[in-house]
Amino acid sequence: MKPLNEVIILVTEGPGERNENGFRESVILKQSEVFAAMESVKRSEYYEALRAGDYVSATFTMNKDDYEEGIVTNDDGKYKPNKVFYEDVEYVIQRTYRKDSQYLELIVKEVE
Repeated sequence: MKPLNEVIILVTEGPGERNENGFRESVILKQSEVFAAMESVKRSEYYEALRAGDYVSATFTMNKDDYEEGIVTNDDGKYKPNKVFYEDVEYVIQRTYRKDSQYLELIVKEVE
C-alpha cells in the first residue's frame, strides 16, 4: 500500500436553512485535515460507473478512524463525510470501501 503522505480536507455537510427560493442550502457541519494516499481509479470501477451513467475521478485511501471522526450526529440525523478537497479541487464521495480493519477507500468524483 502507498504511504498516507497526502493531506486532504474531509468535509461533512448537512442541510441548513432554507434560502429565499425555499430550497435548503447545505452547511458544513465538520471539516478536518487528514492524511491519505491518492490513487487512480481502478479500470473496473471506472467502467462500472460509466455503465451506471456516472463517472469517478480518483481513489483516496485513508485511516478508517479519521473517516469515522468526520461523522456528525445531531437532532436532524446522522451525516457522513461527503466531500474531499485536495490540491484546490473539490470531489464528491461517490462510494466508500473498507479495505481491511484499518483502512478505507473513498471513490470520488471531481466537481465540475
